[in-house]
Amino acid sequence: MEVSLSMYPIPGLESATLLWTTGLSKLGSHLPSGIHLSQTCGLPLITHQAGQFRVVAIPQYGVRGCEGHRYSSVVVVNSKSPVSSVSDLKHSKVAVNSIDSLSGHLLLGLTMGRTIYSSTIPIYTGGHLASLHKVTTGEVTAAAIDCVTYALAERHVPHLTAHTKVVAISPSYPALPYVVSKDITEEQFIEVQEVLKKALEDPSLTEARKTLCIEGFEFSDGVVNQNIYEDEIKAGFAKLAITYEEDLDDIASNSNITAIEDISEEDKDYLLGAVNLATEVLKKSGEIKAQSDSVFADGRKIRIIITGIKNCLKQQNRCKTDIVGFFGTRLRLHETKFENLKIISKCWQADDMIVSNFDPLVVEAYITCEKNPGGDWFNLVILSEGARVEEFTSNNLVHSKVVKEVAPFYYSHVRIHRGVLDLDGGGLTFNRTLALHYREGTVVRRDVKIWN
Repeated sequence: MEVSLSMYPIPGLESATLLWTTGLSKLGSHLPSGIHLSQTCGLPLITHQAGQFRVVAIPQYGVRGCEGHRYSSVVVVNSKSPVSSVSDLKHSKVAVNSIDSLSGHLLLGLTMGRTIYSSTIPIYTGGHLASLHKVTTGEVTAAAIDCVTYALAERHVPHLTAHTKVVAISPSYPALPYVVSKDITEEQFIEVQEVLKKALEDPSLTEARKTLCIEGFEFSDGVVNQNIYEDEIKAGFAKLAITYEEDLDDIASNSNITAIEDISEEDKDYLLGAVNLATEVLKKSGEIKAQSDSVFADGRKIRIIITGIKNCLKQQNRCKTDIVGFFGTRLRLHETKFENLKIISKCWQADDMIVSNFDPLVVEAYITCEKNPGGDWFNLVILSEGARVEEFTSNNLVHSKVVKEVAPFYYSHVRIHRGVLDLDGGGLTFNRTLALHYREGTVVRRDVKIWN
């Protein structure tokens, strides 16, 4: 039996984690190597991982916020912050470890309530420890941290928690389950559970259990199954969700051509900033690389993809070039249905799929950047000399599929600009801007601005 447990990657736990996983592997050495025991988050389990795993046990942790097999998140702010409750967090920046995280996102929303949650500005960090760091440095006001992570961080990386305070504890949900592949036999399933039971009694693993705060496991059939996670998480989404009618009223009252005109100047600045940095990066490189990664002065990430041997940014071989600029705002949890989270993994894969299908005769460069550190991204497509925008939109079948099947479930609204980039003067002119608002996979508002 193979064991991989990586949901709590906290510095200082490496030895205990290795001892625990090695001990489980030895106790399960009589089982086929094809059996893989791992741990996952409850929300991905029932969305983009649905059908891949079977819950074999739910750990019981001995930390504040846990009771039996259930756990909570703690909502934390900087210890010097005047915030004393979630009611003080309206319109604040909040760290979110991942859009599909139960502990760091859904429980944050449920603890705040829809009104406050929908007003906040999410900063996506990639992990709970990164979220704690941003709270400590004041980059964000608050974050929801899995209570097991917070307790382990207090003990092993206290610099991340020493300057934070807990202002709320979320509703409880089943903890992060131990899982095996779905095709395991019933006999093997029981054997894996027996391995975990033996591990709880094994004296050689006592120190590892203590360090990892593992006090036991829940094995009962009525609790240890995917349906429990799905039922409770769906109920959580229902509490947070805005009604479709309310949402449409909001879109109708806040979307118009004037808004497009106001935001487009800002979009131009972002696109030109991306062009300037990409040009600098490419000119510094000795050769044209297929991909170059860099960062802006404020820490925003940028990725530059070159599709062929020609590149107008590096070689300055023409005065003007046609471009397509894309800006999208991701749906928040209150704006989407639970089922739509399954689309997330497709959107994560979309960029790589689109890039791999670019025709160098149509697309010369593709630049993707963070609009704000940890926030939404925007894209810039630089067309090859003589290529038309229509060739880009129709030539790439993957792009067309993403536009139709993925974007409407991932974004709340997007802006797509067509324009001309002046490589000599450094200016950018828009010819046409299309603004789309999506709800439940459907375009509910479409605005077009033709620029003079």
